[in-house]
Amino acid sequence: MAITERSVDNMSVLAYTLRTSANFDKSGVSLDGYSGNVYITFQQTEYLRVSDLSSMRSDLELYIRFVPFGLSFAEQILGDITITNIYSPVSEVYDFPLRTNEQWTTTVTSSSQWSGSSDYITPFPVPTTDTNSTTWEVTNVGKPKNSYGQSIAYGGCNASYELMSINRDGDPTGYRWYCPEARNFAWLHTEDEIGLVIDFRLKQYLPMASSGVDQYTNPGYRDECLVVDLENDITALNTPMNVWVNASSSCFSTTSGIPIEVHHETMGIVNLATTAANGSAFTTFNVGDMKDPSDSVLDWASHGIVARVQPSASSTFGKAVGASTLTLDEYLVGLDLIASDGFAKVLRNRSGVTTELNSLSGWNILPDDSLLVEVAVQNRGITASTPTTMTITHPDGQTSSHPLPSLNTYEAHKVNFTWTVPSDQAIGIVPVSWHADPGNINTADDNSSNDIAQISMFVGRLPTPVFSDSTSLTLENLQLKANESFDEDGGNVTCVFKIPYDDGSRNWAWETIPSNACLVNWTWTDDGTYPVEITVIDEERDEQTAIMQVAIINRNPEIQILSSRTQVKVEHPITLYAFANDSDSEEIGPGVVDIHWPDSICKEGYYTRVCTTTAPTEGWHTFSAVATDDDYATTVATIDIQFTNIAPYSASVALQKNGQFLASDEQQIWHLDEDEEVIVKGQALDSIDDLETLTHTWWPDSEQPSLMYTFTGRTSDFAMQWNTAGLHTVRLEVSDNDGEASQIEERWISIRNVPPVIQPLASLLPVAEGQMITVEGNSTDTPSDVATLTKCWDVDPGIDSDDIGGADDDCDVPGDVL
Repeated sequence: MAITERSVDNMSVLAYTLRTSANFDKSGVSLDGYSGNVYITFQQTEYLRVSDLSSMRSDLELYIRFVPFGLSFAEQILGDITITNIYSPVSEVYDFPLRTNEQWTTTVTSSSQWSGSSDYITPFPVPTTDTNSTTWEVTNVGKPKNSYGQSIAYGGCNASYELMSINRDGDPTGYRWYCPEARNFAWLHTEDEIGLVIDFRLKQYLPMASSGVDQYTNPGYRDECLVVDLENDITALNTPMNVWVNASSSCFSTTSGIPIEVHHETMGIVNLATTAANGSAFTTFNVGDMKDPSDSVLDWASHGIVARVQPSASSTFGKAVGASTLTLDEYLVGLDLIASDGFAKVLRNRSGVTTELNSLSGWNILPDDSLLVEVAVQNRGITASTPTTMTITHPDGQTSSHPLPSLNTYEAHKVNFTWTVPSDQAIGIVPVSWHADPGNINTADDNSSNDIAQISMFVGRLPTPVFSDSTSLTLENLQLKANESFDEDGGNVTCVFKIPYDDGSRNWAWETIPSNACLVNWTWTDDGTYPVEITVIDEERDEQTAIMQVAIINRNPEIQILSSRTQVKVEHPITLYAFANDSDSEEIGPGVVDIHWPDSICKEGYYTRVCTTTAPTEGWHTFSAVATDDDYATTVATIDIQFTNIAPYSASVALQKNGQFLASDEQQIWHLDEDEEVIVKGQALDSIDDLETLTHTWWPDSEQPSLMYTFTGRTSDFAMQWNTAGLHTVRLEVSDNDGEASQIEERWISIRNVPPVIQPLASLLPVAEGQMITVEGNSTDTPSDVATLTKCWDVDPGIDSDDIGGADDDCDVPGDVL
């Protein structure tokens, strides 16, 4: 893309804009109970300094979609994220010119900021600023390939440089192969901020303005429109430098009179020049003594010198750019063989894990470590050295001699050996030293004092984790203590806690927390036994991991019963409300618990938060509700309700004869004959505890006000007859031992009079004239009428002797005998 001017590290520089686009997909991904494919649209925009391809800024855009298998309509957008990194100083990956075995270290402060949206990364990481040191080494030259023998699909790039990077802890952070003919990487292996491991491999290359191109094997030839020629590629500090910029006739209609800018950006120099008739522009400047971000033992600094057509003339001559590398050396000498610890490295194999040690990480080892120790000698002079030897003094004190071939300018020669640290090796320093040209064959060596170098490997011990298993309740702030941990070889220790927890989906997630004090506070929301990984790290970055078992005990649910009343009449309803919560619930709705009432009959059912119930007896009654959480833990809550006395009610009266109840008419009136005996029965309802002590008070006959019966018990009955005709009233009142009485139950009985009955007279015939006879009459009536029964003889039914009634109802002779 276009070349622009940007400001970085208080400098104005020319910058490329490099855009990288890619599409990734992953099948068989599980999300929210569905399986499907994840699709990632990747786009990265980088701003690279023209002079050395150092990165000034990176904008990484990720658009992530999840499509469930067979449910394309249920597509979810997992994220639309932009991650911006700004580097200061610039991140110099390539320390041009690249040379085999060369190493350099960059220390860069990176400011990172996330923007966009994602439901699965919430919240976004806060903006951070972090300073890291990375050591780069040119480890190989040739066709790009990895340790598995895999290579790139592109047929060219057979003279690429492999660059390996490690961080300050000695851990590999990635690799790349730089291809000069492609003018960029042919293979980039990287891991981004969200954990994507990406390999970009060159498949085809289509350079612009080139001829003879085979997009799969050959970049062809492209004229360099502007070629920057330096008087010397390597020079001393603060010296003048002549620079020629040569314009190619293949790019310009005329190479004469082209206005040129020459940039020495680290010094803030921009010189203007114009090409002469031969197409060459000339300028000069002082190279200065500015360092670059890539610290190397070989040189003071390397800077890119950039030339371009002046922007004001770009409409006529185009926008051609050219560059060359200038190396500054504070010790510019004819010959100088150097043995430096900056050239050394140790590959430490500990239980199958290989780590590179260098001067940045420190030389820390343990008993039983397997080591591959590599040392080097380099020539920092501008003339080649004479073949000679180098010697190495090993950790066990033995010395070995090795051939040292002729070395050109900045060329290095490496020698390695293996050593396994004895199991009983004491704590302390074990030195390794090497000597370049001990026989002083290279008499022109400018500085023989730097021919000897030494690294001091420290044999230590693993730190010892010390802690005890812990127990706590859910939602309780628990301090995880490993502060008794120590390092046998001395020094302080730090800890990293890897804590599992329930992430709300009934699965475990892990939080990693570093702690210098080896103390961490944590709260679990769900019960269980959690294995907390505690890694104790000493000052040598040796580490040992142990497991702290943390038993988290479920917190029982909370429950409370409330009611608007605490007193109610017995057998009357009362509504109870249960309020419950489970503070450590795993349910989708936190705090949801099941509630049941084991000893109550609720109108709303057995499992309910609202219970309308009652009690059958007077006094205080306790009602219980049981709350059960998602861990089946229970809590019981109770409430006491006082049930007060009620008056007897629903008093009723019935008549019974011969074991059968007598029916009343539609007016609720019974009809009986006078002196007809029946059983009068009565009852009333009340609370169970009052039923057996109820007092039944009867007034069985309204015609006899003084007649009253009293009974005690659940029911009452007595025999009764009425001896006068007419309508009689029966009343019943039922009272309890608290003095409260029911309403008086009143019923009516209609008594029919039963007429007397005269028995047939005995026959007296025949009777003679004038004969005296005696006739005795016999009659019956109800018992209550017998005493008042009047017996009369009407001796002449044809005559109404008393003028009352008819002729046949006269009382001519009273008595039973006539």
